[in-house]
Amino acid sequence: MIFAAAFKVYSTVSGRRFMSDLRDAYDKDYISKLPCYNSIFNYFENEALTPYLKMLIEESSLPLQTIESSFAVDSSGFSTSRFVQWVQAKHHNPKLLEQRNWIREMAIPR
Repeated sequence: MIFAAAFKVYSTVSGRRFMSDLRDAYDKDYISKLPCYNSIFNYFENEALTPYLKMLIEESSLPLQTIESSFAVDSSGFSTSRFVQWVQAKHHNPKLLEQRNWIREMAIPR
C-alpha cells in the first residue's frame, strides 16, 4: 500500500485514472494485490503509515545532502498577498508578472 500511495501521489491523476497505472504495476509484479482505488485513500488516513512515509522522504533526500545546505520543505513561504488575474497581467499590465509580494520570509537554518 505504501508503494501504491506514493505512486498515486507521483502520478498526479485522479484515483480512477490511476488504476490503469496500478494495474500495470500489478502485471509487472511490483505489487502482490491490486487494491480498489478507495483503499488507497483509506491508507492515506492511516496514522500507522506516517513513520514509513517520513522515512521515505528522508531517504529520498539523502542524495541531495552533499549539494543542498538549506531549503524549504514546501512552498508555504512563497504565497502572494494579492490575487492577480492572468489576463490582466498578460494583456493589460505586464509589470504584474515581475512583482513579488511575499507574505512572510522563511527562516532558513544555516
